[in-house]
Amino acid sequence: MKKILLLILILSSFNLISQIPVDTLVGKLSGLKTGVRVIYSENDTVPVVVNLKEGDEGTNVLFYLNEEIVDEQIINAINPNQIKEVKIEKESIQFNEVKYDGIVYIRIKENYTPKFISLNELKEKYLNLSDNASTLFMLNEEIIDMDYDSFIVDEKYILKIETQAIKNSKEQLDMNIIKVITRTKSNIEKANTIIIKGVAN
Repeated sequence: MKKILLLILILSSFNLISQIPVDTLVGKLSGLKTGVRVIYSENDTVPVVVNLKEGDEGTNVLFYLNEEIVDEQIINAINPNQIKEVKIEKESIQFNEVKYDGIVYIRIKENYTPKFISLNELKEKYLNLSDNASTLFMLNEEIIDMDYDSFIVDEKYILKIETQAIKNSKEQLDMNIIKVITRTKSNIEKANTIIIKGVAN
């Protein structure tokens, strides 16, 4: 995610503040993948190890949503069709003793009122889970690695909530995995796809 933001900051260098079409920005922030491409083969005999959490390369961007500071993962938790504008300011700033390399301002359309709820509030409202088990939240396919009381989602943009209990006494593992799936076009198509299970001939 941070590589993508750095790329956007560099590409928009023609002005101190630049405006980017919402659909373009959301596509870049949520859909672009970076890294070395691996070609897989059925003849391979050694598994490829992929570290999905890349190291910090020093790029830190501050996000505002309607003048409120939010985590960068918020871009995947709000409906892109309800975003009025996105502005990027390429200027290093210091905020709460943290240095940021730029600022992204996101503004929601005036005629849309999001219903923001934290992940822990979401769990309390919709799920009846044991308090003894640990909780791991995912937003679509991405693991949320921040405070669940601070991470907010637009409740109106949630398609469904999937839960899975993982228990393994040998590994002393007792966890609930909660996947929050948003109303993206692909998620809706996938949810509406009818899969017929049968016996293979």
